[in-house]
Amino acid sequence: MDHRFGPNLLAYVSNKEGYKAGDFNLLPLQGDSVKPETVNATEVGIKSDWLERHLQVNVAAWYYSIHDLQVSALPAPGVVEIINAPAAKSKGVTVDGAWTLLHGLALRAQATYLDSKYTQFHNAPYYLDNPNPPFGVIASPEPGSADGNATPRSPKQTYSAGAD
Repeated sequence: MDHRFGPNLLAYVSNKEGYKAGDFNLLPLQGDSVKPETVNATEVGIKSDWLERHLQVNVAAWYYSIHDLQVSALPAPGVVEIINAPAAKSKGVTVDGAWTLLHGLALRAQATYLDSKYTQFHNAPYYLDNPNPPFGVIASPEPGSADGNATPRSPKQTYSAGAD
């Protein structure tokens, strides 16, 4: 749903559900099944342009409730297995803008704050540093709780800037 507050300002809100199909692990050979991952996503934001459309500024905030998050695990060297984390949440805000200085020259910038954590993952795999070549990590013999830990590939802050 969106609403124009004038020719230069648009506000929106959305609520969606996403789905990632389940699968079967072929290695190890027991072929454990992976449950489908679902996401309930809510987003609100503003899109605006100024100075005869030479300057655009956008702000978006979101909250994702994730169920049965599909996570990579390393049960043995060279083996990747997908497992489910029962629940996670992700929330954040992004601000981006673009300023067209001349025809064919625009400056762009973006900043994001992200807070993405497991809310329920009691039997999470843990890894230890491997002291022997080829180094890397080895699976810990005991799983643990990852509740409250950050989800993989979810940096707290990201920034970008460029020109085109």
